[in-house]
This record gives sequence, C-alpha cells and structure tokens, in this order.
Amino acid sequence: MKPKAVLAYCREKGIRAFDLRYCDLDGNWRQVTLPVTGLNDSSFEEGFGQEIVLHPKSSTSSFAILMPNSHANYLDPLTLHPTLVLVSTIQDNYQLQESPFDSRFVAQQSLRYLQATGIADDVHVRNTLRFGRMKHEAPRVVHSDVTDDQFVLRCELMDKAIDAGINVDRHYSTDHSVSDIVLRSTSLIESGDDVMMMRYLIQQMTSNQWTTNGYWATSQWNMMRNEEPLFPGTAHRGLSDTGIHAQAGIVRHASVLAAIALLPKLATDSVEYPFAADNNPENSASITRAINDASSPRTMTVELRGIPVEANHYLAHAATVMAMIDGIQNKWMPSKHTENPDRIYTESKVLAACFNDDWDFLNRGDVFREELIEFIRDQLHCKP
Repeated sequence: MKPKAVLAYCREKGIRAFDLRYCDLDGNWRQVTLPVTGLNDSSFEEGFGQEIVLHPKSSTSSFAILMPNSHANYLDPLTLHPTLVLVSTIQDNYQLQESPFDSRFVAQQSLRYLQATGIADDVHVRNTLRFGRMKHEAPRVVHSDVTDDQFVLRCELMDKAIDAGINVDRHYSTDHSVSDIVLRSTSLIESGDDVMMMRYLIQQMTSNQWTTNGYWATSQWNMMRNEEPLFPGTAHRGLSDTGIHAQAGIVRHASVLAAIALLPKLATDSVEYPFAADNNPENSASITRAINDASSPRTMTVELRGIPVEANHYLAHAATVMAMIDGIQNKWMPSKHTENPDRIYTESKVLAACFNDDWDFLNRGDVFREELIEFIRDQLHCKP
C-alpha cells in the first residue's frame, strides 16, 4: 500500500489515531500513538522523532527517528476508536541511517544478502504460535458440544486477527490446555510483522488466564526463486540438495541460533531447552526436520523449532537465513542420525563459548553488524 493509499484508507475507515510500533531487542513491541491529523505524505519520508528504548534492561533511552512503513500496516481491532498500526523502522538520529540495533532492519538485511548471493530472491515462512492456560486456571467449558474448551477463544482471536489484516491459516488444539494459531506462509519480513501483531492480540485478549511464556513456536521455511520453492526435491526425504544443505546449516549453527532465540530469557531465567542439534524427523527433540507444508501438502519444507513464542523473531529468523545460506554455500550435509544427538546446552558459559567460536557467519554481508554482535556478547557475558 502506497502512502496515498494509506491516507485514503484512514479516511474510509474513520481512523482517529495511528501507532508507530517498533520491536526492541528483547522482542517486545513498543508503540507511540499520535492523532491521525499528524499523518501525511511526508511522514513516510521524514519519519517521526521520538525518544525510544531499544533494550528493556537499559537504564537510558535514546532519541531516534521512527520511519513508518506504508506497506506494513494493520488495523487494531481492540481500541475504542479505529487505530492504524504502522510497523516502523528505527533510524539513527545523527547519521539518518537504519540503526544496527533495529531487529526488523537486520531481518531485511539478511534477505538482501540472500538475494546478493544469487541463491534465492525470497524466503517464505509459515509460523505457528502456541499459548496455554496458566497453571492455576481450571478449564472452563463454554461450548457444550465441543470437547475442546478453548475453541470459542481461538475463534474470537481468529476473527480479530482477520479484522486486523493478519494472514491467518488455521487454529486448533492438540492438548486440553494448549492452543495453536497458524499463520499463512508469507515473505520473511511480512511473516515477522504478522507474528508481532498476532502475539499482541493473544496477550491482550487472553488477559491473565493464558500465557505464551514457556511455549515454543515452530516455523516452516522455503527459499524461493521466481516464485518457485527451492527446498522440495527428491534428494532425501522429499528435499532437494538445496533444502538438505540449508537444513545442515541450521544443525551446524544450532547453538548460535539458540543463543539469539533465548537471549531475552537468559538474563532472568534458567532455560530448559528441549531441542538437539539434529534433523532426524523421528526425533521429537530435533531442532529441524523436513515436513510437508500443511497448506500445500505436496510441498516439502524445512521446519525450525526452538524459538520461544516471546523471542525476538526478527533476529531469530535473520540468523536462521544466515545459517541456511552458509550451509548451502558450503554444501554441508547433515551428520548421520544417532541415538544420542548433540544436545544444545544453554548454560551461560557453554552458550557464550559456542557463540564466540561460531558467530562470524552472522556478520557476512554486514547483516549482523559489529555493534550488534558486541551487544549479544555482552548479554551472554562472554569475552571475544
């Protein structure tokens, strides 16, 4: 949607206010709300100056420019008056360039780097978000003919998500206290935006009865060239050589991917990480496996597990793209399956050592810049 179309949409829907939303490094969506009278054509070129907090544990804030993306917008279905959500990029106030700490920009850079390699021109991701009942909450059957007592809640969530403009695929429950909401396969950045908006709706609509904390998201991946998926094939388990190499890249860099996905949790929690550096489809603990895309059941994808629902998905997905590229370029092959695959240790010293030994693939193409690498090191309390 072009800027003029956004302004026309605001008039059509009677929009009263708009939110500039950006993602901090812990994966929280922060917002600045302005009256819609302050939005015009130049807003999308000049942005809005704002004091922001990029890291929740920081004692200081910094002045930056929030640049709204006209192509990344939602309608907030929960506000009293119609409010437009504009996903925003963070620009440095002095150099007027995208901040190396803007995780959405990092994801954009990973996609640009992929395109520069010639491997593919896009990445499609299909995310599944999971949430569950708080332990102290007893089940409440609200639909007597349905054994799944969360059914009505998920229907309400899906209705609001559709109103907001989120690409919803389906919802279901496989456990009496756990629900899954699946988002449609979309391009890398759009999929990250959808995750943030869907997570916002879950958190707001489920109040204190439900939580996303402690649950793991899953995502199904395909690299695309000329709108054709590159991962399906006949080389092994329905994958092409490209798909196999991409999967091997995930396994090879599993500890670094875990460090980035768990970064917000490591400072405050001791994390039980139930995944192993393995791609065995018969092992429920494998961090990756080949799996059919449920929305296109004849198409194989590479599935990734091990990202907390509350993680910074932009950063985690950018790191995943870089790991896949590394595997494809080096033509790595996954190791043979064993009864005891390599466990991914999340003890701070072990994870810090793994990151120190294996972070350089993130820095290629200037995707994860030195400043961000140093920040991650500081959070892991490791020395270069």
